[in-house]
Amino acid sequence: MILLPIAPHQLHTWWRTVSGDLALCLPHDNDEVWLEDVYSMLRAGQATLYVALVDDAYAACVVVIARQDPWTGQSRLHIWLSRNHEGHDVLREGMKQLENIARQMGAREITLRSDTMAMQRLTRDMGFRLREIELVKEV
Repeated sequence: MILLPIAPHQLHTWWRTVSGDLALCLPHDNDEVWLEDVYSMLRAGQATLYVALVDDAYAACVVVIARQDPWTGQSRLHIWLSRNHEGHDVLREGMKQLENIARQMGAREITLRSDTMAMQRLTRDMGFRLREIELVKEV
């Protein structure tokens, strides 16, 4: 698997391929985020889309954001959205490349969020650990 970074000006070339997969991720991110918001952040360079290719065919996509810890100033690579296609696992198969991307931007951590506890089990062997639990109550 090769993770191909998609520059903002190349987004139109890939959008029809990845938009359906990204739309499936959104209910797990935040009810307030729309697909148009993802597109806008990608076009503005505030997030980066990586298309995963296997034998030159589309296999998955991942959207990452460079973040900074507000207290320590430490850089982090945050995996915002990821979606597998055709039986591939972009996190498992692309983790070494994601680690290199993080190192290149000066990050010492890779973070991701999930609304399911299953993700904790699925990512433990990749070196992820639970850092916090966010509880939400609507009023």
